[in-house]
Amino acid sequence: TPNEDGVNDILYVRSNYIDQMELIIINRWGQEVFTSTSVDNGWDGKFKGSDLPSGTYFYVFDAGDGSTVQKGFLIIKR
Repeated sequence: TPNEDGVNDILYVRSNYIDQMELIIINRWGQEVFTSTSVDNGWDGKFKGSDLPSGTYFYVFDAGDGSTVQKGFLIIKR
C-alpha cells in the first residue's frame, strides 16, 4: 500500500542469500514500470515520478542462480 502512511510503502526484496537479482514490475498493458537489480532499490508504486493507480501489477523475479524465477501479481491499493 504505497499510500505514504509509513507501513509497507516500498516493496523490497529481502534475503541474506541473494547475490544477484532482477525484479521487474509490469502494468496490465505489459509496460515495465519498475526494474531493480539490487535488494537496496525498492519500488514505491510510482512510474516516472508519478503515483500509479490502484490496480493489479505483475512481477517477474529472478534470483540470478539460473533456476529461480518467480512470477506473480501484486495489487496496489491507495
